[in-house]
Amino acid sequence: IIKIIKQYLANGYKVELMSFSKHEGDENAIERICGKIDAKMRKRLDKFFYDGNVEETLSHLGECEVIVATRFHANILGFLLGKKVLPIIYSNKTRNLLDDIGFDGRQYDIEQISKKDIEDFSIHDIKSAKNVKSLIKSSNNQFMVLDELLKGAKNGKK
Repeated sequence: IIKIIKQYLANGYKVELMSFSKHEGDENAIERICGKIDAKMRKRLDKFFYDGNVEETLSHLGECEVIVATRFHANILGFLLGKKVLPIIYSNKTRNLLDDIGFDGRQYDIEQISKKDIEDFSIHDIKSAKNVKSLIKSSNNQFMVLDELLKGAKNGKK
């Protein structure tokens, strides 16, 4: 993550590190990362800690050109906002999402990422998701059967 951040900063980008979960240590991780970026580069490095204000969070994400997403919801929000997303995968949940939407952009498994991967990384390799709208449409139907079962139970049917 630090190497990716340094590469963006070296290419003139402003970088914002966003915490989605204080409980899971995101804010501490951001502070550790910031401590490993030299002071000159840190001037273009901002921090945002999610505090429950969804509108403010979406506004920050909406201003981004690229989202390097280590959180499942960061990937989803990036795709929904039409942003280029670089997924850093740490769980099968994210991997399954990327497979489901047919994402063909660069992605890294956090356990297998290597120094060579970062050196070969190009900002131009990052893509937006193509099938997000169809995924949203199909997700609206995911609880249809459950809704019917619950309606039946409510009406005394088994």
